[in-house]
Amino acid sequence: MNKLLCLTGLTAVLALCCAAPAMADAAEDQYLSVVHRFNIRGDNAHLVELGRGACDAANGGSYGVLAYQAGLGGQGYPLKPDALVIASAGITAFCPEKKPAAYSYMY
Repeated sequence: MNKLLCLTGLTAVLALCCAAPAMADAAEDQYLSVVHRFNIRGDNAHLVELGRGACDAANGGSYGVLAYQAGLGGQGYPLKPDALVIASAGITAFCPEKKPAAYSYMY
């Protein structure tokens, strides 16, 4: 009985540990699919880093996102469509709960 209980507990812990990376990969795949659809090229790891950076920028609300997009322009990503796509796809994939605050200027 004790072994069965330990085995069940271990299985639950492994399931939780292994589920998180799968969800992260799905979000990254979703994000990269959108970015590549707009012909934005670059190293995938760097593009993901830029998309996740939009979530940090969204902490500052819509002005934070606008400033982030302007900063991407300085890195060689034109504001329209590249910087806009990187930021909006990043927020949608990695932190969708921040969409209303990040894009309040559009509503």
